[in-house]
Amino acid sequence: MNQGLDLNYALMNDIDLQAVQWTPIGLTFASGTFCDGSTTTSDPFTGQFDGLGHTIANLSVECAGQDKLALFSVVRGTVQNINLSNVDIKAQNYGGALVGSLELGVIRNASAVGKVSGASEIGGLVGGTQQPSNGDILITGSFADVSVQGGDTGIGGLVGLVWVDGHQATVEASYAIGDVNGSDQVGGLIGLVAGVTIKDSYALGDVIGVDKEVGGLIGFAFEGSIINAYSAGRVQGARDVGGLVGSSVGGTIVTESFWDVESSGFGAAADDNFGATGKTTSDMTSFATFDAAWNSPTETVIVDGWQAPNNPSWGICESVNEGYPFLLWQFKSNPCVSDPDPALSIQVVPRPAALRVSWLAPLNDGGSPITRYVARANPSCEVPALANEIPGETLYSCDITGLDPEQTYQVFVTAFTDAGSSEAAALGNDNGGNNGASTPASFAPNPIIVVPVNNPWALLVLMMLMLMLGLTTVLNWRHQ
Repeated sequence: MNQGLDLNYALMNDIDLQAVQWTPIGLTFASGTFCDGSTTTSDPFTGQFDGLGHTIANLSVECAGQDKLALFSVVRGTVQNINLSNVDIKAQNYGGALVGSLELGVIRNASAVGKVSGASEIGGLVGGTQQPSNGDILITGSFADVSVQGGDTGIGGLVGLVWVDGHQATVEASYAIGDVNGSDQVGGLIGLVAGVTIKDSYALGDVIGVDKEVGGLIGFAFEGSIINAYSAGRVQGARDVGGLVGSSVGGTIVTESFWDVESSGFGAAADDNFGATGKTTSDMTSFATFDAAWNSPTETVIVDGWQAPNNPSWGICESVNEGYPFLLWQFKSNPCVSDPDPALSIQVVPRPAALRVSWLAPLNDGGSPITRYVARANPSCEVPALANEIPGETLYSCDITGLDPEQTYQVFVTAFTDAGSSEAAALGNDNGGNNGASTPASFAPNPIIVVPVNNPWALLVLMMLMLMLGLTTVLNWRHQ
């Protein structure tokens, strides 16, 4: 690609770079040998690279004292739809998994998992921009789950530094969840921002700064704006420490953004941090908090649960992000569903060569409607769920037939949804909710008794007598 840095490329399959000595795209050594101490040149990639959703695994780049190490050394174009796994980058300055220095252009739908380390301008996905950038910058729909270790300034979970002057820079719908360590200007998402708009983004990793300007989302902010953002990682530094923003000058506007005062160890509920508001963990994991802050009669920004991404940006449920809000684009299907609870109040009544099983609907369907129930004793019987089922109240039953009266059977009831199935519930075990015994009870079907009767009227009297006595044995009338 170094011979065509202005061309367009598409990645047609996954790539494993295990044991490959990778030279960042655009970086050349005068001698032609990687990291031999010769003079280097970093030429920018100005074309378009589309990963088509594929993954590059085991990217490793290390060169002592060398700047701009990543998959791409310098970018002034578009890089999109690419995933990096098990990354290991060791740079001097401007080190990142995907891009060392983003001078202008677009990063879209990109991700990285692994570790990145260096001195200054070190980020999980992108090291940083030039100071200032040469043009407009957009990072959107991207994330980093990267352990970031920096020794100096501009250290961030997603990007180390974003600085524009006379241009536009936007980081939106993106997040970082890796831990970040540095000295100054250390942030869970970005270490230092100047003139940048950050919208619909979050950070969950712990942020530790040796010295100053340390924040859960941003370490140091100059001008720009932060809209609908939050952080929830632990924050620690010597001075200029903030739950969301460590330090800010120049009138950075922070709107409807929050940090968790309990998990961060910083501040108290309702505290102000350059316009951000401190919340308890309970509030930070409650739909009501963000519904009140972000939604309006004319715009829905967050939904309770999940829906296919469209206009809303966010969702929230207990099973994702430990209950903190997530971005809807993160999931192609509903992540907020779980297996249904077990069926309740299992009852088994022996019948001739059969067992009649009854139960009540579970209290919780896991977020996806129950479609059917199966009562199993090998063989089994199946019942479709009712559309108007009432949790804990709707009664179901079915007969398991074709059983041997000489054997005993354990009976289990399982509820099924499109997303999964419940644990098998049985009379006599904890799931069944009856006697609490650890071992399910066993049942034997009633035998089928053949009674020779010559007189039909005598047969009728016998049957009436058996019904009065509550017997369930069936008589097969055989004329003699």
